[in-house]
Amino acid sequence: MLKMTRREKFRAYMANMSATANPKLAIERQLYVTPPDAISDHIVRRFEIEPASRQLVVGGIGAGKTTQLLRAQAGLSALDDVCAEYIDVSEQLEMAQARPGCLVALAGLYLRSILESKSATSIQWAPLMSWAKGYWRYPYEDYYGDDGDGSEWQPGIVTPPKKPWVDIADDYVSLLHEAHGVLAERGQNLVLLFDSLDRMTDTRVFTKIVEQDVAALHWAKIGVVLIGPIRSLSGFERLDVEHFDYLHLQSPVDVEHDERGRSFLFDVLRRRGTPEILPDETARRLVNLSGGVLRDLIYLAKAAGDEAYRQGAECIGGEHADAAAEGYGRALLVGLKQEEIETLKHLRATGGFVRTSQEDLELIATRRILEYRSRSSPFAFSVHPVIAPLLDQLAGRT
Repeated sequence: MLKMTRREKFRAYMANMSATANPKLAIERQLYVTPPDAISDHIVRRFEIEPASRQLVVGGIGAGKTTQLLRAQAGLSALDDVCAEYIDVSEQLEMAQARPGCLVALAGLYLRSILESKSATSIQWAPLMSWAKGYWRYPYEDYYGDDGDGSEWQPGIVTPPKKPWVDIADDYVSLLHEAHGVLAERGQNLVLLFDSLDRMTDTRVFTKIVEQDVAALHWAKIGVVLIGPIRSLSGFERLDVEHFDYLHLQSPVDVEHDERGRSFLFDVLRRRGTPEILPDETARRLVNLSGGVLRDLIYLAKAAGDEAYRQGAECIGGEHADAAAEGYGRALLVGLKQEEIETLKHLRATGGFVRTSQEDLELIATRRILEYRSRSSPFAFSVHPVIAPLLDQLAGRT
């Protein structure tokens, strides 16, 4: 076998790091590493004994929620009596225009595809299809007149909606109940795993979807897993959690106290880069700099590879990891208000942090502050490691 050139080695390394931007691709390329106490295993076990349960997964951006949803789908699909479907809501409709009924409509479209692919049924799908996909409305007097057809397109709920928010008609929910009953008679239970709802910017609409869609799907005896915003755990939004049977928290790995977690993150890097290009010492350095956030680990590893290649190095060293971390830290500080910087400096200096405002929650949601749940106390907060030295500089410490 011909020895790889330096360029070829770095190109392969960068390709493996880029693959993780798409969790499906990472799994297909066998780059996935099972974390300790994986949430996907908990999801599957719950559905094994409670097929119509409602489960909510919450965690910061980049914590690996989508990957766990995909792994849960694979585990559920291996069960004889379960049909599991992963649905990325953001690929089906404009998230800013999401409204109550969107999950019910998506569930109906999927149920229809299952039942019609297996055999014909007596269920009348036309009303739901029109509601979901849209339809042409023909005013009576124009439709039969000679002055033009007067037709008007009525957008469906799965397409970018232009109409005000509406409630879900009972007919559509009843139709789902009937359709799932047909599937259940064949010995199978439907479980739908909805991704991307944590990207919704309007928490009030998310609450409406939880209150209406999740309740409707539960009434139809359809199992639901939802990726929700981390705001669901604080303030009035914490009431969203009460609409679910189980809550799963996808927190960063506590790299300071969790040895199994550190080993998991090290294995993630080792699966993507050999010691020849990413030495063990550098990999461990990247694990610490990531703060235990999976997405940040991969980002830093890729950025460090870019630094090493540009500097003409044969492998990625600690100095390249540190350079990548400094650049990422500066990016995380961009756009912060002075009060937010003071909050970060206070946490860095004293270890004290209490969530009392929306701004505090945003610091967690955007990973400036990392919340760990594996320590002895219920809540443990730390400034992201890539920000910490920059805060020290701002505070006049070296």
